[in-house]
Amino acid sequence: MSPGAPVAPVGVGSTGSGNFTRFAAWAAKNLLLPLTPFITGAIIRGVGGVQGYQSVFDVAELSFSMAMLCLLVVASAGRISDPHLRESLVGLWIFVGVVFLALFVLSTFVKVQIDAATGDLMNNVQKVLSGSTQITSLRVPDPSVENLARILDRIWSFAAILAVPTALLAATCKFGYKLED
Repeated sequence: MSPGAPVAPVGVGSTGSGNFTRFAAWAAKNLLLPLTPFITGAIIRGVGGVQGYQSVFDVAELSFSMAMLCLLVVASAGRISDPHLRESLVGLWIFVGVVFLALFVLSTFVKVQIDAATGDLMNNVQKVLSGSTQITSLRVPDPSVENLARILDRIWSFAAILAVPTALLAATCKFGYKLED
């Protein structure tokens, strides 16, 4: 190559690094950005010493993050010129986004119910310990709290199982249908 010869632009002549760079940019915007609340919350709880995967990895944060991912895919799919393909992809991703929003709402509601029941129990225990009430008036929490915990466990499992193929399908749609950012 002579000193005066033109230099090829970056990405020209090297197919592997250009695809990886585009994928890395897409993943940062469309996967990492929506998952930021989930990842940040998990790191904070993990560093704080919280134990148990359901306590570290919050189902509400995961569901909301995945709903944001779906919203980004809907925005990208809305730019496709083929109307049938556009309508199909937008409809699919809106449906999946609504499912994740429903999981977010449901898990938040269940957690509030569990926290309320736990708070009632703690207030009763404090009353007994302070001597302001007798043990005979202490109300044991409803066994439905255990049922709510099992429901929350099932919601977490469903959201986690659904999140992996959703992220993979988002990447497949991005590159299979050449969705623009």
